[in-house]
Amino acid sequence: MNKSATRWQNVAKMTNRKKLGERDLQRVLRADIGQLEAGLTIADGGKEQVINYGGKSNPVRIDITAKDRKGDTVVIELKAGKVGRHAVGQILGYMGVLMRRKKRVRGILVAKEFSPQGSAAARPVPALQLREHGSLPWKLLTRV
Repeated sequence: MNKSATRWQNVAKMTNRKKLGERDLQRVLRADIGQLEAGLTIADGGKEQVINYGGKSNPVRIDITAKDRKGDTVVIELKAGKVGRHAVGQILGYMGVLMRRKKRVRGILVAKEFSPQGSAAARPVPALQLREHGSLPWKLLTRV
């Protein structure tokens, strides 16, 4: 069994649940962010980054902010279940906010499964990758 699969099982045991939530996913990734993509490093000090998205009265939290090998900012949004176009819109909004301050930003949306509408919404955005956590190691969804 590979290191990622073992870590995943350990988290499942810690939570005493068969179904893992977003916090569990975050714990697994923060413990070894390189399992998502080689060369990634955590850039948010170990906690969700709060940004003002839609005004000061509507702050939101980015699940994980990382840096890649090139030094580009990577927004990582985690979803425990099946997601669609709304989750794609959510991560694109976060990326757009960060693009005001940083030159190069890309995103990775991690979910158990993507609806056809979610996959279609992400397809024209080269800076956004979709990853499924239903299978280990992390599966990069190919653009159709």
